[in-house]
Formats: sequence, C-alpha cells, structure tokens
Amino acid sequence: AAPATPENEYLLIKCPNLEMQRGQRVALMGPNGSGKTTLLRTIVSELPPLRGLVRLGHKVIINYYAQAHEGLQMEATVLEEIRRIKPLIKETEARTLLGRFLFSGDDVFKRVGDLSGGERSRVALAQLTLMAGNLLVLDEPTNHLDINAREALEVVLNEYNGSILFVSHDRYFIDAVADTIWMVDNGTIERFAGTYSEYAAAKEAAARAAAQP
Repeated sequence: AAPATPENEYLLIKCPNLEMQRGQRVALMGPNGSGKTTLLRTIVSELPPLRGLVRLGHKVIINYYAQAHEGLQMEATVLEEIRRIKPLIKETEARTLLGRFLFSGDDVFKRVGDLSGGERSRVALAQLTLMAGNLLVLDEPTNHLDINAREALEVVLNEYNGSILFVSHDRYFIDAVADTIWMVDNGTIERFAGTYSEYAAAKEAAARAAAQP
C-alpha cells in the first residue's frame, strides 16, 4: 500500500494476499511509520494501491474512523451530531447511546468544538455505531481515551455484529477485542490467528527454541 508513484519512492508495505472473514476482528500492528494508516486508507479507497487490488465481499459496507475526526460538525451539540447521522432516532434512544459512551445529563448539549480530544473521539465512535455498515475500520480508536472510555468502547465493539479492522498500540485493548493479528514487519505483513497474548507467547516460544543449541 502506498500513496502515489514513483513506486520505489513511496512503497511502504508489500501485502501478501490478505482475507477477512465475516465477523473477524483484526488488529493491524507494527512500528510507527510502517504504513498502517496508509494501508487502512487504501482499504477504504482514500488511496490507490500501487499494485494488486482491494476487493470487498458481497454487500460489505465500510465505516471508517480516522484519528482527526474530520467528519464532526464543530458548531453542533453532541446530541445534534448523533441525530445528524440518524435523524429519526428518538432523543431518549440517542441519550441512551451517548450514555454508553460516557455522556450523561447536560453533557449531550455541549458544543462539539468545545469538547476535548477524547470526548470528540467518543462522539465519532458513537456515530459509527449508528451507520449502516458491517465492517468497521478504525485508526487508533483509543487515542485520547481514558481507561473508563476505553473499557466502554471494548464493550460496544465486542457486541458489534460485523467485522472490525483496527490499528492500535494499546495492547490491553487489542487483547480484549482482536481475534487475529496482522503484524507489519520489515515491509510485509505476518498473519497470526489468535489474540495478542497468544501471538506474543508464540513469538517468545519460537525465540527460545531458536536460541537452544
């Protein structure tokens, strides 16, 4: 995945054939600058692949969460932003949803432009849960979230019926959500079927075996 030509100048990751199954939860991991966000942006068609293609399954609809929260309307209230995504939602239902993302009482009437980075993240994530999609693509969803908000997000994502592909450096969050690891390593992707704890244990066991005479 890479943003533009010439190819040798911009190539970040050479992807093997990767496939996500319905309901799968994949954590895309790797060092900063290794191309994870570029790969996500390629998958959601914001950037073209240099080679190969991205093919969506039948009736797959992507909802993409970017770190910068570009889609939020800064002059709107938190409640208005939720109802903008789903205009027919009742206020009580919208407030219940926002409560799951830790907005209570008059918090729902705060202007989005006055919110902290973590609060804006929670609004954007709440919006995603209302969108008609079945594949969540999330770029660092726990950035700016405190531990309570992170745990609330874990609960919501674990109740989500679709598939999830996300980038994160939060290993506790990854362990709580992901059932598959895609690890970016030296410009390619290593695939592992299992949680991050299982991945780390397998790597440790392999290293011990390699060190034995």
